[in-house]
Amino acid sequence: MKIDNLALELCKGQVGTICEAVSEFIQDDVSEYRGRLHPIKEFETCAEEAGLSYLLMMSKSSDLKIALGYELRDTWTLIESGESAELSIDKILGENPDLFILSDPIDGSKANIQTYRTENYGKVVFGGPSLVFSTAIAFKQDNPTLDGAVACAMQDWDGRTFYSDKKSARIGVGKEEIGKPKMYQIEELDQVLKIYFGEHYFHGAIVGNFIREKLLDGLELEEWKSLGVRATGSTTAEILRSVDTKAISLDLRNEFRLALEGFGRTANRGCYSYDLAPPCFYAKQAGLTVLDPVSGENLNFELTNYNRYSYFVAPKSKVSDLILGVVQDEVIPGLNELAAKHYQKFPKI
Repeated sequence: MKIDNLALELCKGQVGTICEAVSEFIQDDVSEYRGRLHPIKEFETCAEEAGLSYLLMMSKSSDLKIALGYELRDTWTLIESGESAELSIDKILGENPDLFILSDPIDGSKANIQTYRTENYGKVVFGGPSLVFSTAIAFKQDNPTLDGAVACAMQDWDGRTFYSDKKSARIGVGKEEIGKPKMYQIEELDQVLKIYFGEHYFHGAIVGNFIREKLLDGLELEEWKSLGVRATGSTTAEILRSVDTKAISLDLRNEFRLALEGFGRTANRGCYSYDLAPPCFYAKQAGLTVLDPVSGENLNFELTNYNRYSYFVAPKSKVSDLILGVVQDEVIPGLNELAAKHYQKFPKI
């Protein structure tokens, strides 16, 4: 089997194995805690171990040397012939692996999943399992970028899978493929169109409100045409909404972070490469534009560096261009003033 075809199989197997491992996520009473008290936190270790075990098993039969990276881990794991070793990325590159897999075992932990086990009805799920994903993206050492990636897969806790190679993007339920994503056209500004902002926390809400105000002014929307807005707390879910619904997904928190640093302050949140890479790669293969909102150029970045980025993901249309124009002309230039107004609310660097 060619390495590119095997890469897609490994990504799909990785996310499927992880989702199965955490499927017994049971809590009697779930509240949204942060840090070590977060209800999903205890399952992150289980998810990481499951993903590693799967790749260890596959390495025995594939004869591949695989480098596995998990979100924000200081080290990567080198996998070969059923054995593994944790190494720095510099040492990993020195080993020249056949394939790299960057994975976020649980993306969307802010979705407030609640599950209960009852004597008569088994497991009952409340909350948003469609917002929690296991994700993986595969790339090679000779082009370790978003554009150079060869495959990706994402599976949500409802069992839907979204996966792609360089040829096409597809949707499945579990292991069964059901088709390609439908491309929705955005032909006019109306209330059917949704915009997804990355604004789950206070500093994100500040940016989101600022974007809304500028869009209302710049687009001169009548109330009955006002666009819908959403914020789910899941980067993967929000970007995928641009693929399977009439929606645009954007996140400018990194630009606000940079503006805050000009005042000696910081905001720690934003979208990292491991958050963005799988859904952005998928969106590109589905035919959407995935842009750096500052330059308006194709969004591309290194996958071996855990840096933060802003993004603008949308179907190709004049409406998308119009909204991006307001973002570039009105929103981004105003972020320095917004940071000056609110910087005292954030801790010093």
